Amino acid sequence: MKLFCASLLLLGSQEDDWTRFQKLVKDKDFIERCNAIDLIKNYKDKRMVQALLPLLADPHARVVYRTVQALSATTDPEGIALLEDAVHSHSNADVRRGVAEALGRLRRESSVSSLLKALKGSRPDAAGESAWALGEIGSPEAVGDLRAALETRAWQVRAFALEALGNGGAEEEVVGRILPRLGDADGEVQLSAARALGRRLEQGALSPGRQQEVIGALAPRLSLDRDDALLQAEFCGILERLQDAGSAGLRQRLARRLLDSEEVGRIIAGIGVAGQLGGTDGEIRVRAQLRHPHPAVREAAIRSLAEQGTGAVLEEFIGLLADPDPDVVEAAVQALARTVDAEQRQALVESLSSQPPRVWEGMLAALTALEDPGLTPRLMASCRERLLEANRYLAATELLRSQAARPAVGLLIDQLILQKQLVQNGAIRLLGALSDAGVVNDLIERLSSGDREARDKAVELLENIGDRALLEPLLPLIEAELEGSAAAAQEICGWRGMGLEGALESLLRTPDPWTQMAGVWAAATLEQGHLLERLPATPAPQVGELIAQLGARKGERDMADEDLPLTTMDKIAFLKGSSFFAALPLEELYHIALSMQEETVRQGTAVIKEGTRGDKMYIVVRGKLEVRKAGNETPIAVLAEKQVFGEMALLDDEPRSASVLATEDAHLLSLQRRDLERILRRYSSIAFNMMRILSRRLRESMAA
Repeated sequence: MKLFCASLLLLGSQEDDWTRFQKLVKDKDFIERCNAIDLIKNYKDKRMVQALLPLLADPHARVVYRTVQALSATTDPEGIALLEDAVHSHSNADVRRGVAEALGRLRRESSVSSLLKALKGSRPDAAGESAWALGEIGSPEAVGDLRAALETRAWQVRAFALEALGNGGAEEEVVGRILPRLGDADGEVQLSAARALGRRLEQGALSPGRQQEVIGALAPRLSLDRDDALLQAEFCGILERLQDAGSAGLRQRLARRLLDSEEVGRIIAGIGVAGQLGGTDGEIRVRAQLRHPHPAVREAAIRSLAEQGTGAVLEEFIGLLADPDPDVVEAAVQALARTVDAEQRQALVESLSSQPPRVWEGMLAALTALEDPGLTPRLMASCRERLLEANRYLAATELLRSQAARPAVGLLIDQLILQKQLVQNGAIRLLGALSDAGVVNDLIERLSSGDREARDKAVELLENIGDRALLEPLLPLIEAELEGSAAAAQEICGWRGMGLEGALESLLRTPDPWTQMAGVWAAATLEQGHLLERLPATPAPQVGELIAQLGARKGERDMADEDLPLTTMDKIAFLKGSSFFAALPLEELYHIALSMQEETVRQGTAVIKEGTRGDKMYIVVRGKLEVRKAGNETPIAVLAEKQVFGEMALLDDEPRSASVLATEDAHLLSLQRRDLERILRRYSSIAFNMMRILSRRLRESMAA
């Protein structure tokens, strides 16, 4: 009955979706074109295929990626037939290439003949995609054509054909075709050959004679001095699988050499080699990479340790759920789901209540992925408990609104919104696991739209297919921007009549250290310092540091405000007040603030000189400065509190384009390029935010 009601509600909105699709798909903004795809992706029929095919030629890669994803979910036979025709007959090569990728993901035998036509008639990259798709399908019918493709002049086709040939069993003749390509003139083809050979060995044993032929081809190419780290890693894996004793020592030395490198690519290759070689020493070395500053290295280390199936790194995996990089977090979630045993599952469930929201969300995702019905009631209970806490965040946000102009309070509000979103995401993921993930995600997108009618229908549908125990506390969070949602949250969490002091006291007891930290600063700013006595006996280091700084400031009351050294939170307030860093969360701002130095300059001082090279950016704390160009008496701009200047020096090594002079005594915060580079390696979101700001400035300057 619930699914029947859901179907009736969806029917009424289908034509609305198509009308909106026709409008959004023509938008100049690629994000709106992605939104257009999302509107119709769940229909999975011929009409959807016809509408999406042109988007495979879109100039923006993200639109193409989303289109391929949608086409790969096609279930309608007529829609699939349309794809199979387009892969070799469509006039646009980019469309043929995208269709080939979609067909490869669908993995239907009926697509083989169409892909073979495309393999013989497309441009190199589209033909290469067709070869890859044939390999994904794994049809014996295609092997002969893939062998012929190895002789083509286009390296892309040779590489994809090798990848495809690697997906079958270990036929002796096919292995013989792959081996000569280890000496191909193109490095990508060599790597594809090695990977194809490795996959062939995973799927079937070779005769002793062929094994010796492979060892003879690979062992001489194994070297400590070559630059092709990924290829060397593949060689090591194959020789290890063949148990080649002659190269065993060299493989161990190569693993250590790669892991000791400072180049990210070589370290990742070393992680792969160490994982294949196994052994305690290799595991210890790979575990050490979990703390590497570059997220790609951390992600590779997680995946390698999960492949080895060791449960000894469970605590490390849990800790990495709080990593700032989303790919690292997703790798940790998958690793947990893959490695935990029955006893560890119970321990994880028991610890859910004490985890910060970010870690809780990741643990919930890992436990949900196990699809263990015995865990469901406890996961539901944990989710409801967190939703009640998130409703307290929403209610507290409303109580703090009147003081939001104060930097400390504004920062706390931002932190509460972030924590609320994490809990909301975890609850939605659990709802999707308990019903239909695609429908739930579609409904959430409708709930976030500005169309009131669509939102009302989505709420009604969500109530029909979801669990009411989760929906009741979830809906105020989803509708947080609507009038009355804060009042509903207060009712749900039992905070009706709660005052600001009680809300702050509750926030200081949250398990998330960053929310605690923001709460401490807000309490001190709002003259509620006595509430700090409610903090845990052993607060997180950053919280303890802030309390110590606030205590030291109390002992310096006789000093003028401008003479007091800035606390870490003062620096964060200046960062948050500048457009360059405003979108960053507290955790990332904190690490930037730790690297910023205070500088005082006298009136008339040239902080930056035109034509010189610099390695610092600045934020104005107090005072005024002018931006001047040589030969121009009129200043280009006047800089005041919280404005950023000199930031281009962090991104390039070009000479300064203008001078900056202090027109009065000024107090500045500075950040060295080397410090920002270190931070960016760990917090990639900072780099994306900087790129957005610089892109907007470029557009504004071009429009002026």
